[in-house]
Amino acid sequence: AIDPIREELVMSLETYLGPEKNILEETPQHCHKLRVKRPILTNRELTKIHSINRSGFKTKTISLLFDVSNEENFIQVLDKISQEASSAINEGYTFIILSDRGANEKMAALPALLAVGAVHHHLVREALRTQIGIIVESAEPREVHHFALLFGYGADCINPYLAYEAVGQLVQEGELKSDLDTALNNYRKAIDKGILKIISKMGISTLQSYRAAQIFEALGLSQETVDKCFTGTPSRIGGMSFNIIAKETILRHRQAYLEKKIEVPYLATGGFYQWKKDGDFHLWNPESISALQDAVRSNNYGKYKEFAALINDQSENPATLRSLLKFKRQNPIPIDDVEP
Repeated sequence: AIDPIREELVMSLETYLGPEKNILEETPQHCHKLRVKRPILTNRELTKIHSINRSGFKTKTISLLFDVSNEENFIQVLDKISQEASSAINEGYTFIILSDRGANEKMAALPALLAVGAVHHHLVREALRTQIGIIVESAEPREVHHFALLFGYGADCINPYLAYEAVGQLVQEGELKSDLDTALNNYRKAIDKGILKIISKMGISTLQSYRAAQIFEALGLSQETVDKCFTGTPSRIGGMSFNIIAKETILRHRQAYLEKKIEVPYLATGGFYQWKKDGDFHLWNPESISALQDAVRSNNYGKYKEFAALINDQSENPATLRSLLKFKRQNPIPIDDVEP
C-alpha cells in the first residue's frame, strides 16, 4: 500500500483521452491525446470537450435514457448504446459521452455503472476499446465509491452534474459558508483525495493503472449480468438479473413522478448506511442496541439473551449471508458413532 498523503509526489489522477496507437511503434501520433489534469470534470470542461472539433478530435453524445412503459426497453437500450459506441469509432469520433440528462415522466436512465461496464466490455470484445475515450455525464455518482467503481470499470472522466447542483443549492440556502466556485472546488478536491486513497490501498499510484482494472467482487448480481457488464468479476452468491434491475430502476422512477400531488415533496430517507425509522432494516437498531446496553449495565443475562435473539433470529428480516442459509434435513447418525 501507498500513503496518498506522504507519497503524493508519486501519485497522479492525470488522464490522457484519445485513441491509442500500436505499442510496438513510436510515432508523433502516439502523443496526439487530450490531457485532462482532473478526471472529475466541471460542467464547463465537459462543454469544451463536447464542442471540440479540431486536430482530429470529435465527440459524440450517447443517451442512456429508455422508455419506462416496457421493461424490455431496458435491455434493448443497453445493447443499443454498445452498438452506438462501435459505430462512433467507425465514424471517426475520438470521445463518447454517456449521458443521462433529459429524464422525464416517460424516460428513465440506465444505471450509469451498468452502462459503462456494458459499453467498455463490448468494445473490448470487439477489440476497439483503445480507440475511444469514455466520458460519463450522470446524476448518479455523488460519493467517492461511486466514482471509484465507474473508473474501475472503464470510465475515463466523469461529470457528476446533479452533485454540483446539490452543492449549489447548499450554497444558495446558506448551509455552506463559501461562494459557489470554492464550494464546487472543495467537492471535487474531496473526491480526488478519496480516489487517491482508494487506489493507494491497492498499491496503485496512478488513475491510468486503476482504470478498468476491476478490482472488485460483485455481491448480489446474477452471472448473466456479470458476464455482460462486469466480465471476469467474481460473483460467488449470484443475485439480481437484468429484469430485476430494470424493475427497480422503473420503480424508483415512478416514485419520482407520483400521480398523487402532495403539498410537501417527500423523498424516502433510505437509511442505507444508518438506521432510519422508514428506511432499510439494520441489525444494529434502537431495539438491539438498547438490549445490549441494558444487559451490560445491569449484568443481566436475560437481557443479553434478548439481544442475542434479536441478532441471531433473522427469519423475518434477512440481513446477512448466513441468514439466507438453511439446514438440510438429514437422517441422524447414532451419537455413539461420534468421536468424543
